[in-house]
Amino acid sequence: MSPEEIMLNREKFLLEQERFAFDQQKHMRERWWLEENAVNQRLSWLLTSQAFIGAAYAYLLQQGASNPLIANLKQTADTLPLFAALLCFAVLIGILAAHEAQEDLRKMAPKHMLASRPFILNAGRLVPVAIVFFFMVGWLAIFAKH
Repeated sequence: MSPEEIMLNREKFLLEQERFAFDQQKHMRERWWLEENAVNQRLSWLLTSQAFIGAAYAYLLQQGASNPLIANLKQTADTLPLFAALLCFAVLIGILAAHEAQEDLRKMAPKHMLASRPFILNAGRLVPVAIVFFFMVGWLAIFAKH
């Protein structure tokens, strides 16, 4: 092999390495956003389910107080807060799993690529966890009251 061929092969190899690194970073970003979208989807499910469960709970309480035929549904109304709290717990586990997957990605990625400082990242993660936590505590308080 001539020196020119060796240099050409070396340049091709370096170009392939750069392309591989770019594809790897692109894949990591896509995985990051996949996990972020999973958190958003789980929060949407939670808020929708909480609206329906809250409406059903209020309806059953109101009807049970005013309609003796529906009074036997009081047991159903009494268990709805526990069901809602368990649903919150399941969503919380899903959100924490997505955050853990993002943390694994952040550890594998170059420092500047996926996230800013840890404080900013964790502050942003606090909001979905707090929403789920407050719904869960609220439902458990209602359940304990009965």
